[in-house]
Amino acid sequence: MLNISVTLKNERLVISGLNRLDKGIEQKALPRALRKIGSGVARISIDLLTGSRRGVQTIKSRNGIERTVIGKSEAAGEYPVPRVVGHLRRMLQWIGPGRSKSIDGVSFTTGLNEAVVFNTARYASQIHEGKGSSAKYGPRPFIDDAFKRFDTRGAVEKEVKKETDGFK
Repeated sequence: MLNISVTLKNERLVISGLNRLDKGIEQKALPRALRKIGSGVARISIDLLTGSRRGVQTIKSRNGIERTVIGKSEAAGEYPVPRVVGHLRRMLQWIGPGRSKSIDGVSFTTGLNEAVVFNTARYASQIHEGKGSSAKYGPRPFIDDAFKRFDTRGAVEKEVKKETDGFK
């Protein structure tokens, strides 16, 4: 048992309790583990944002008259978040340890023991926090929830252990 703790703070994956690992292990194994963890959390986040396509639909009434309406979500306020054009899903990104990335004027930089999962869509925080036009649905913290789903049964610690075991 590695006895590490993992938290998500402002979309940053923070792993602590690594100070007892050998420096060689920390410098080589942890970045690989963090890349796997970051990509796994991002993949689950995308799944949470890949709801049924919500767009223009044509409905035919009983008397044969057709009209165009905006489609409705089957489960408003739940996962997966319905999509109109898929922008929220496309703007979800992640970066591994020791990297930088700029998208739409927003820059992210990670330390050697960090991975960042982020979404640069202007309305991502409204959905994540349940504010603005998403207030009626309540918060849907898709990044936090994706991390919790990824870490089911200690997956983060298992991933770090799997990578560090190869260096012993």
